[in-house]
Amino acid sequence: MSTASDAELLSQYARNRSEAAFSEIVRRYASLVYSAARRQTDDVEQAHDVVQMVFTDLARKAGTLSGTPQLTGWLYRGVRLQTFELRRKDQRRQRREKEAMKLHDISAPPADDWSAVRPILDDAMAGLDDKDRNALLLRFFKNESLASVGGALGIGEDAAQKRVSRALDKLRAVLARRGINTSEAALAATLTAHAVETAPGGAESAWVAGALANAPLAPSSLLPLFSTEAALLAAALTGGLIVLCVLHSLALRQVQELQTALQTQAKDFAATRAELDQLKTRLAMSDDSRLREIARLRAKVDRLESLAKAAVARSPHPSTEAGSTNTPASTQQIVIECECLTLPSSLFDDSIDRLMHAPQAESTICGLTNHPEVNLIKLPKMITLFGRPARLAAEDTVTIGNETTNVGLSLNISLQTNDDGAIGMQVALRATRLAAQSTIEALTDSESFLIPDGDVIVFERDIPGDGPWFNGDPAEASGPRMMLVFLTPTLVDAAGNRLHPR
Repeated sequence: MSTASDAELLSQYARNRSEAAFSEIVRRYASLVYSAARRQTDDVEQAHDVVQMVFTDLARKAGTLSGTPQLTGWLYRGVRLQTFELRRKDQRRQRREKEAMKLHDISAPPADDWSAVRPILDDAMAGLDDKDRNALLLRFFKNESLASVGGALGIGEDAAQKRVSRALDKLRAVLARRGINTSEAALAATLTAHAVETAPGGAESAWVAGALANAPLAPSSLLPLFSTEAALLAAALTGGLIVLCVLHSLALRQVQELQTALQTQAKDFAATRAELDQLKTRLAMSDDSRLREIARLRAKVDRLESLAKAAVARSPHPSTEAGSTNTPASTQQIVIECECLTLPSSLFDDSIDRLMHAPQAESTICGLTNHPEVNLIKLPKMITLFGRPARLAAEDTVTIGNETTNVGLSLNISLQTNDDGAIGMQVALRATRLAAQSTIEALTDSESFLIPDGDVIVFERDIPGDGPWFNGDPAEASGPRMMLVFLTPTLVDAAGNRLHPR
């Protein structure tokens, strides 16, 4: 049995893809993860799927988690998030025919009745803050001694005992609000007896194999497979194919947009000619009035001709090198706009595209905001340059004790590339709210995109827990909820004019 810490084992796996190190981590936490998955899914096969997804996610993120002091809490939260994802996929397969099940009232069952505590234990644990939840996980779910709990939390044994007792009392209070009245001693005995269920025999090996099979290989592990020349050739071919596909897609879109613009301008020309014909019949008009009308129409014709010439100049041409632009990169600015919707998961439609034109996105937002349980959050518009980070936020300041902090929604954006009107972006999302016991509950995520200039990228995220998260959310909100983030980057010049008008 290895005596290395969790952080050391994760570091070994991240550096060397050590299967032995990863297997030891799975051995240590298999029963804890499996027990939580069994309680939350109430299905053996689904529990196996959740465990597999949690350990696969651990393998993928091993490099970033090697410094995490409490792997127990991370894995426990991972079970809850993967269970939410599994439930959401199941709801989609059934075409949302079933509404989210509401909690039934439980009329004060006995404290030691595990069948009553089991269905809501993990929801109750989710209502605790990280310190209290980690203390209970180590003490009752990992069966650690108080000395070991104190060592893991960086406190003494007496302090660990007080923290466990305080956390147990908070958990008991949460259960009491759900109709389960008990004492600390009875609850501790129930958790000790039932909280951890031994993982099925042979399952650990299957989970290790599945996680390692789905995790990406580290770059260093690929070096023995290819010579330097072969690796460079493969990288060049792959990069070339990607560039060709992107350029082809962008050129096709530009042609379609040009055709639409020309058709619109042809209609404008026809309307202008009709106005000129009507002008000839207005014999009763004064000379000054006729002159003003003629000047107005001539100005309109000149403007339409200028637009037509600009559209033709933008059209793809065989002799034009892909990716060229008449505007120097140093004068390009990016206007970033963001709108966010929070809504019940049952309202989400799988047909919503991840990439939209602006009119399509506006129509989608208008259609969803007509529902009373949908909340629209508009973040202030930001103008920035490539290479400079941008931050969009809609936050409120709250006071906890003697300290102030911000809660709400924020996006930190790094603009990476501008390749022929396609903008590369790295987006880090953070949503926070003031939870029970005056604690801050946070949801974070990050993702990279390649977006055509002026289009809208849409990404979705589940919101854990019940109740409102942002100002404007319904106070009676219950059941699974999610948020849709609509992000629009637009290239403009130093004067604020669009570089690729449509």
